[in-house]
Amino acid sequence: MSKYKGKGGVLIKIKVSYYLLDSNGMPEGRQKYEQVEINPDVDDGVGTLVKEALSKQLNVRKDKLEVISMT
Repeated sequence: MSKYKGKGGVLIKIKVSYYLLDSNGMPEGRQKYEQVEINPDVDDGVGTLVKEALSKQLNVRKDKLEVISMT
């Protein structure tokens, strides 16, 4: 994880591997990779913040994502 100063304070860049889920909750296709930025000053846990950021970045509902790993 690398840190840098953003407009809202310190943001953390996190590399995420994830699956998109089909209507049955099963992974559709291959594992995918993205980098997201989160603000650690928020009271939510890192996993929640990452999933919210990934959801916004991909324009996909959170219940259609399964985060596998974060680095």
